[in-house]
Amino acid sequence: MRDFYERRQHKARKPHICGLCSRPILPRCEYILTKGTFDGKFYEYKAHIHCDAIIEDYVNDPMHDGYFDAEELIEQYTRKACSACPERGEYDDECEVDPLFCEKAARMVLHPTVVASAIASIRANRQGENT
Repeated sequence: MRDFYERRQHKARKPHICGLCSRPILPRCEYILTKGTFDGKFYEYKAHIHCDAIIEDYVNDPMHDGYFDAEELIEQYTRKACSACPERGEYDDECEVDPLFCEKAARMVLHPTVVASAIASIRANRQGENT
């Protein structure tokens, strides 16, 4: 039973680790902080804007069973996003872009209202890694 739940968007002042992809949330990049209590236990979860959009897509899917499994989520997102992409190749090994950081995947899967923010998040985190 959820007793308390809060979700806010923040700008990172220091590096954090994304709870979904385990990659850094870089300083000056936006992220979502989710925290609360469930069955009396406190939890806190930080995610890139685009990773949070992927999580929301997963939990709002009519087939979602209420159980959160990050590995299954990433697998499902990759299947949805990459199945029709010509860059993936016949054996899904020709594309070197991580689907969680792929703009084409975001455009294909995510809800239109969050695509622009997700792509901005992907680009900001990619630029920060290259500096």
